[in-house]
Amino acid sequence: MPPPGHPPHPQTGNRAYEQLVTLLLGIRDCHRRLGTPDDFTAYLTDLRAAQKRKRNLMRLMDDHGLSGS
Repeated sequence: MPPPGHPPHPQTGNRAYEQLVTLLLGIRDCHRRLGTPDDFTAYLTDLRAAQKRKRNLMRLMDDHGLSGS
């Protein structure tokens, strides 16, 4: 556990990626209901660009239709 005032070590790996994809699917649904799907697409595009080296994450996102385009 990190000392107080320091951020926790970021989670990585397939389990964390699966949790992230689940959250993203919920966020996408919320944006669709709010009528702001373009905002989500822009966010997803930025996220994919920032995380493009994480091949397993990109594959999971693709498998769930989270392409960002």
